[in-house]
Amino acid sequence: MMRLIAALSLVAALAVVIPLASASARTPIDDAAVTITVVVIDDLVPKAVPFTDFEVVRADGQGESRRIRTDDKGVVTTSLPAGAYHIRSLRAVSFKGKELTWDREIAVEAGKPLALTLTDADAIEWESRPLSQTPKPHANRVDTIAVLPWAMTNGTDGAKRTGRDFLAQTLPRMNLEPIPEARTLAAWNEVAKSDYPTEGPLPSATQLLEVGRRLGVDYVMAGSASWHSRAIWISLGPKTKSTCTVSVRVVDVARQAVPLDVKALKMDSTAKEDTLKALGTVFVTALFTVVSGGPKTPHEQRAVQLALAKALDPWAAERMSAKKIAPAGAEPAPSRKP
Repeated sequence: MMRLIAALSLVAALAVVIPLASASARTPIDDAAVTITVVVIDDLVPKAVPFTDFEVVRADGQGESRRIRTDDKGVVTTSLPAGAYHIRSLRAVSFKGKELTWDREIAVEAGKPLALTLTDADAIEWESRPLSQTPKPHANRVDTIAVLPWAMTNGTDGAKRTGRDFLAQTLPRMNLEPIPEARTLAAWNEVAKSDYPTEGPLPSATQLLEVGRRLGVDYVMAGSASWHSRAIWISLGPKTKSTCTVSVRVVDVARQAVPLDVKALKMDSTAKEDTLKALGTVFVTALFTVVSGGPKTPHEQRAVQLALAKALDPWAAERMSAKKIAPAGAEPAPSRKP
């Protein structure tokens, strides 16, 4: 009898000890230390690029972005979970008449430190010239536009990327050619004597006009977008509704006029299909298929697409109608109502 009790006690003890041993044997996915060094090579001598801002985003578009800055030696260290990431410049670096930016993809392995060096050799180069010498666009070319970075708040990273991508696809369809953002920011710094603000009211028309004159472009644009998402109840249960509020100001440099000044326009993700049909055809192919990145992301993506399309539609209609020439003998097409 004593042997049976001892045997049962041993089995019970093993039942407790074995799961604990198994649990302790499991190794969590450790973050890896990623060290980035940024240098430019000047006469074969590496020179540090200090106090330069970068954005770290997952290659799959999931999760939040992270902002990092190099120290006075051009080095920054951060900790990242395993996965693929993009390291992107937030500001251009001036070097030997060029504006340099970086966009590098890296693969982080669990628990394995990674060292990365960025140099001018693997940077994206933009031509830089004195702003006063920037030539005016020719009359027979597509109009040029300087777009200051849009201030985007309270939205998911996926929604913010969708907003930027929507603008990148829509402006060329309006016969507008955006110039490199680095040159636009350089002109702003000369005008305002400070970095471009990422929040607050839009720049004044006078400020935008001065930026446009320095750059020699046709138009200058500034804008902002903010999101508010909430759960609403319908007959079948809860549903996410996202509202995007957009403000945008455009200055015509040559005419010293403001062809577009939209303030706090709101569109929500539950808008009916009739809303899409009412917008100009320039926006039809620019509307993306939203990709799920969490419960709010697809709704915020749809809301920002609709808000931007609604805000830009009057100006797009005016530009597209101005480009059309009716065939000889044909009746002119009726103008669109605002």
